[in-house]
Amino acid sequence: MDFITCAIYAISFIGVGEGLNCMYPRLDEYYDSEGMVCQWKEEDFDLIKGEYILKKEDPEDNCFEARARKRYWKDISQ
Repeated sequence: MDFITCAIYAISFIGVGEGLNCMYPRLDEYYDSEGMVCQWKEEDFDLIKGEYILKKEDPEDNCFEARARKRYWKDISQ
């Protein structure tokens, strides 16, 4: 493989990984959910009945995290 092909693969895999990390915020002891774009930390969640629920708002969110929160709460409320 040449350099350009390897770079395209790397960028694609990183992009998909970051996209999934933003789309599905979660806390898991076996999964480090701190990506480059969306960095989900324990402070971003409330522990309710043994389950971590993403807080509805956080003023420190970047545009991707804010959009993920809106999508998360839209899916929960349905």
